[in-house]
Amino acid sequence: MEWYPRSAAPLVVQGTRTFADRGESFGKVLATALERLQVPVVLLELDAGSGEAEFLDAVSQDLSSPTFRLPPEASSSDLVAALSHARAFVGASRRAAVACGAFGVPSLQLETLIPARARRRRDAAADVVPAVRRLLETPRGEGIDPVEESKLGAHFDRLAGIAASAVADRLRRRGDGTETLLARLRENERLLESWREAYSARARQVVGERLAFAALLEKDRAEAERLARLETEHTSVAAELLAERALREGAEREGAERELSGERESSARATAEARELAESKDRAEREIGDLRRLLEAAAAQASRREKRASEELLELRAELDRTRDRLEKARSDHSELRLSHTLLFTEIAELRADAGHSTDRVREIEAALADSEREKERAVAELSRLEAERARARQEIEELEAELDRLSARSPQQIPTSLKIRVRQMLASAAGEPREQT
Repeated sequence: MEWYPRSAAPLVVQGTRTFADRGESFGKVLATALERLQVPVVLLELDAGSGEAEFLDAVSQDLSSPTFRLPPEASSSDLVAALSHARAFVGASRRAAVACGAFGVPSLQLETLIPARARRRRDAAADVVPAVRRLLETPRGEGIDPVEESKLGAHFDRLAGIAASAVADRLRRRGDGTETLLARLRENERLLESWREAYSARARQVVGERLAFAALLEKDRAEAERLARLETEHTSVAAELLAERALREGAEREGAERELSGERESSARATAEARELAESKDRAEREIGDLRRLLEAAAAQASRREKRASEELLELRAELDRTRDRLEKARSDHSELRLSHTLLFTEIAELRADAGHSTDRVREIEAALADSEREKERAVAELSRLEAERARARQEIEELEAELDRLSARSPQQIPTSLKIRVRQMLASAAGEPREQT
């Protein structure tokens, strides 16, 4: 689209309304600084309608280097690409200077080059020219410091952790179950994937529209070149017609002179010369008529081509307007999509945090259940052991009772009554009967 040089790294210039009245003088000084370097210049307008265009128009009047200009409808990715591939940057935007620093592009603030007071303008050229040349001779840097980048990453990680904790607390207060959270997480991931596919398709569509617009511009340029060739041919045909008219006038003058001198010659020769002159005159008139018809046909064809080129230019402008409208809609859709992505990422972080807490709780409950099962097994084993001991004690008591009965049968007087009562109490206790009943 001829917004940017194809090969050489340019000097990117951006201004502001504050310096609009000094844009012309700055452009002259900038042209002086670039006259031996032949560095292409790219005029960049970051904020449409803020007066930057006035400053850039004034700067571009005196530049002799190849000059390019990014239109106001250029997207943010176009602006970042222009800054990242620049040789140097001169402007009033601190955001653009920070972006250049991220890519290692040397930059210089406009307020340090253009004097703030009128009494210092006399020394502006002496300060600006060497400053711009030193800026262009400065090599590219390495970009962002890895240490600072890691600090920034850690800061945003902390912010993400705070957000995730807040989301987890909110979900915990709401009391949603694990299944509900997992279902919401899967649904959000599905929506995110569909939005990613839609955004990719939209990006491909925008690239296709840009390529089609560039093809239309190339076609319009070729049509303009054909129209210029037709105008050149028209001019050459007109010149040939004028030359033919001059030859005719010369032939008529020569015929008149021959008529004056032919009075001394024979009438037959005069008649032959007159006939020859008439034939040449008729031939010249026929050639002139043919040339006129060719000229009229060329003029009609040129008019038709010019009309067709005008119609195609109108169609191209209409297509450009439609493309701009679609681009604005795509920007708004992209902004809404970014906002939706941010909200979705927050919800996903909340769901993941809550899922992590739910998993920990389930693990704790499972561990408690395992401990309860082990306690139950130990209690059952202890109960079995006690039952076995009780059975052995009962068997021993029954054996003692049988022995007591035998002894009582043999000699009832030798066994005390208290011993018999004690043995029966032990038997009743082993059988689980109350002592009172016994």
